[in-house]
Amino acid sequence: RAAVSIPVFTSSLLQLPLIARTIRPDQKIAVLTAFKHRLTSEMLALSGLPLDAKVVTESIETTVEFQNLSSLPMDTESFRSRLEEAMARLLEANDDIGAILLECAIFTPYAAPLQRKFNLPVYDFVSLINFAQSVVSSGRTLELANEIAGSLDKNMKESLVSEMEERRVGKECRSRWS
Repeated sequence: RAAVSIPVFTSSLLQLPLIARTIRPDQKIAVLTAFKHRLTSEMLALSGLPLDAKVVTESIETTVEFQNLSSLPMDTESFRSRLEEAMARLLEANDDIGAILLECAIFTPYAAPLQRKFNLPVYDFVSLINFAQSVVSSGRTLELANEIAGSLDKNMKESLVSEMEERRVGKECRSRWS
């Protein structure tokens, strides 16, 4: 941040302070992450997580679907199922979860299905981008979206476009991702 003169939005974890202040104090934030062991207490503190906030984490890093992301086409339905199973495990162990944060950008297409299935607010990279877009130029946000889109495989792009349509993201942004 010190090297630039614009707002910097680097991780969906930046939403943790907001989430913590919008759920009841006795509720926990469920974080679905790519690599659970990398989400340390130090990283949570760097995100600005309040000391009194409670976080529980789960990952799908050991699943075949996640491990094969770089070598096989993505099976989006199986991937969604694995995320739902991970969230169900968290809810089974914690009946006091008030919100879900998807820490990995690859999880973004599954925000709406998770929200519908578990009836909880879901925050992800898109909600962070929407916030960023509301405070900076929309053109710069679209540039970022295009950079991200360039690195995704066809199935992931299709899932993201579908998610954007479901969230009613602007036509201009959808057309750049298609």
